[in-house]
Amino acid sequence: MTPEQMQAWTLQRELDERNRPMTDDEIEALLPAGYKVSQLLACYCISQSKQIYKMPVNVAVLWELLLVG
Repeated sequence: MTPEQMQAWTLQRELDERNRPMTDDEIEALLPAGYKVSQLLACYCISQSKQIYKMPVNVAVLWELLLVG
């Protein structure tokens, strides 16, 4: 592997780890006492036509959008 390939592989591995789905236990550990994770409605259908792409998020831009929006 070239150094560039190694760097790309390392970055992709880090992004995959950061963007992995959280388990219910991890989410519950973040929530204050008294909150609980609700169940999905029976009529809720996840669309297979929409693809979710992993992409890094610029936190400064996201923060600005949240404050302005």
